[in-house]
Amino acid sequence: MAYQQTKIIYKLRQAIESKGYTLLFTSTEFYSKEKQRPIAIYHIKESYYNPKTDKYDSKEIFASPSHIQIVFFLRDYLFAIEGKELPTDNEMWNVVRAKIQHLLPIYANEDSE
Repeated sequence: MAYQQTKIIYKLRQAIESKGYTLLFTSTEFYSKEKQRPIAIYHIKESYYNPKTDKYDSKEIFASPSHIQIVFFLRDYLFAIEGKELPTDNEMWNVVRAKIQHLLPIYANEDSE
């Protein structure tokens, strides 16, 4: 299942890149004493050119141990770029989105009032 979600992540990232945005998808691990195993955390980072160093740098904009949440974040990111209304088809994601919506490139679905 994670393989299918990873394919979706890369397809969403490719669609976002076609709109002129450069995102990186990386992962790190830490050891959880509670679960007695390594836990992977997936990161979405914005890549940008830093003229001071003449190199590309990156800034993390979202992280989660869940592939599904990464997919939902990238879907929302793409919809925000395209000016589309964000889907509200997943109640759990709606709760998370309310906390991270400011990380999207355009504040989508905000009331202007």
